[in-house]
Amino acid sequence: MAGSRRLLVLDDDPTGSQCVAGIDVAFDLDPAIPAEVLTEPGSTCFVLTNTRALDEADAVCLNRRLVAGVLADPVAREGLHVVSRSDSTLRGHVIAEPVAIADELAAHDVAVDAILLVPAMLEAGRYTEGDVHYAVVDGVPRRVEDTDFARDATFGYTRSDLREFLEERSGGAVRAADVLSIGLDDIRTGGVGRVHEILAAARDRRWVVVNATEYSDMEVVAEAVSLLEAEGRTLITRCGPSFVRPLAGQSGAQVVDPASITIPAGRLAHGLVVVGSHVGLTTTQLRAVQERGTLVEVELHVPSLLDDRREQHLGEVVERLRAALQEDDCVLYTSRDLVRSDDPAESLAIARSVSDAVVEVVRRVRSVKPAWVVAKGGITSHEVAANGLGIRRARVEGQFWPGQVSLFSAQEAPEEVMGAPYVVFPGNVGGEQALADVVDRLTAAVAAVAPAPDAARAPATIGWIGLGAMGAPMVRTAGAAGFAVRAFDLSSDAREAVADAATPVNGALEAATGADIVVVMVATPAQLESVLFGDGTSGAPGTGGIAPALTADTTLLIMSTVGPAAIEATVTALEGITTHVVDAPVSGGVARAGTGDLLIMVGGAEPDVAAVRPLLDALAANAPVVGPRPGDGQRFKVVNQLLCGVHIAAAGEALALADSMGLDLTQVHEVLNTGAAASFMFGDRGGRMVEGARDGAAFDEVRSALSIFVKDMGLVSEAAREVGQEVPLAASAEAIYQRGSELGHDRKDDSIVYRVLRGE
Repeated sequence: MAGSRRLLVLDDDPTGSQCVAGIDVAFDLDPAIPAEVLTEPGSTCFVLTNTRALDEADAVCLNRRLVAGVLADPVAREGLHVVSRSDSTLRGHVIAEPVAIADELAAHDVAVDAILLVPAMLEAGRYTEGDVHYAVVDGVPRRVEDTDFARDATFGYTRSDLREFLEERSGGAVRAADVLSIGLDDIRTGGVGRVHEILAAARDRRWVVVNATEYSDMEVVAEAVSLLEAEGRTLITRCGPSFVRPLAGQSGAQVVDPASITIPAGRLAHGLVVVGSHVGLTTTQLRAVQERGTLVEVELHVPSLLDDRREQHLGEVVERLRAALQEDDCVLYTSRDLVRSDDPAESLAIARSVSDAVVEVVRRVRSVKPAWVVAKGGITSHEVAANGLGIRRARVEGQFWPGQVSLFSAQEAPEEVMGAPYVVFPGNVGGEQALADVVDRLTAAVAAVAPAPDAARAPATIGWIGLGAMGAPMVRTAGAAGFAVRAFDLSSDAREAVADAATPVNGALEAATGADIVVVMVATPAQLESVLFGDGTSGAPGTGGIAPALTADTTLLIMSTVGPAAIEATVTALEGITTHVVDAPVSGGVARAGTGDLLIMVGGAEPDVAAVRPLLDALAANAPVVGPRPGDGQRFKVVNQLLCGVHIAAAGEALALADSMGLDLTQVHEVLNTGAAASFMFGDRGGRMVEGARDGAAFDEVRSALSIFVKDMGLVSEAAREVGQEVPLAASAEAIYQRGSELGHDRKDDSIVYRVLRGE
């Protein structure tokens, strides 16, 4: 799609590259760097300008200087499209920077026809519909004018309709009535032709709002832009991170894991987290890191940085960090009491002073060669990289989650920095545990290359018990990742089915004996108890279960959904045998179990979790530690299953009503699955329900048995009773699953709740 386009992205903080990979970024503001990168047609180069930290006049000058420098190179100039990349919540010099770019192009005899405004960042829940920009906050879409982002001390605003927003931010220079709009209907019904028609009508720097809720919307617009450019028209773009991906001709995400993170030889075994952002989410994420207690905390006291205590305080912080990094991972953070002013210029000056202090600390610490550096906050990330670490040019290796949190590798930097992973973590991105999870993945990468403390020690062995619908594909995934697994199930067919990925054994005791990690993946609390202490279910004649095979060094990894009470009972029962129990129930379904894309909710002590982390990372796209106690994972899973169980029942009820009213179920599913009523369960289980309504035999193709939700909704009710919480929707859903069980549907696919609700 990018064709011969050369894409110059002027990024006002270093977060815009989180939707692309394999692309160079320039931290240094020498225009020769992007000019060199853009010598090839179809190439893309980010220049991290950090202009969100500058006043408007300085931002304009920098934009013009960079564009002029690239235009001076006749090769880089050919097919050039300039992107002013900024915040997906509308902060920054929204009007001034694109106008500066257009002015510089005009000075080189290039007339700009249109300026596209595409602020979407879909991965973070920022999208535009009906010309109104939304941000998902705490799971709820909100007009951005109703969020904290709109109350930014420097770049605040009051309008979410992007046409009105442009008029407000331009002081009336851009009239809302003059702004063109590319709506979702234009994109999805009219396609490339209709979008091309709208854009073709734009002349003389006409602003055009682009609505987008999916990547496919932006891909259509990018294709229309390519057609216009092939016709000799010139467009520039002001956008959030997502639109850069289709403009650069890329699709999908490159997600990094410990195996793909390179830690060069000669570096310390510990890394540094730098937190400068003060948005509420960053503070929450910092608190989660602190609660895990795995990093040495070093605070930069902001009031001390703003008076004559500054130099002494900086020196003390530097010395503490240099010493602590020899033995531990560290987090450097600015004090959370925000010092601000009602004067925007003064607010910027305070932020500048604090940012300079953070940079100075990193610059003095970098010579000890920390294994990795994470910078939290957009402006902080830029300053730490460019001035603290001295990186001139880097490459985006990928992201920690699709479209979020980029990993950089330095291509031009001081010797003590070259090769060290550098993570750019925006201030307002990710869940509560996201920062802690990034640290976990980096420490796992360090552990993978660290020399073993005992070279004679044999590699870890895994005993696996339970090869059901989820267990079998998980074993295959573990085997494909290189783990040596001894696997047992009561079914000999199940054992033989995984023989190409694991070593089948004839008893649970045999699987567990001598294993460093024992995985239990059974269906119910009773089965867990039987496997451990037994009634012969373990398949190990002459024993009462696998407990005799466990030692003080064994880590028991319970991946079944059995509820917090069962985990707590297990921990108590194993006292004197092993204290290493990790509670890690899984979610995601059979297909994701086979591709290593599960969600695993992990509860356990940090050393125990570290022992199983490589296996968890092989099995999961996301395996956050949700609490320090075995049982915390089950508590999260109970909440997960409440949502899943209610959603499946709701899907069945909705489709049953549709069928009773004589509607076409296929059309109901297709239409509603594109709107606000859509959910994963409506899309997935609803599709199975439609198939089952046509042919009842479809319910026999079991991908998730009804009996699982009979059990799991019971666990939800049990957990709710223990804490005295009403769960009326869960109770109603549980009654539906119980009714299906009484009708003999336990071994049917759980989508059969549709038939139960139809009274068939």
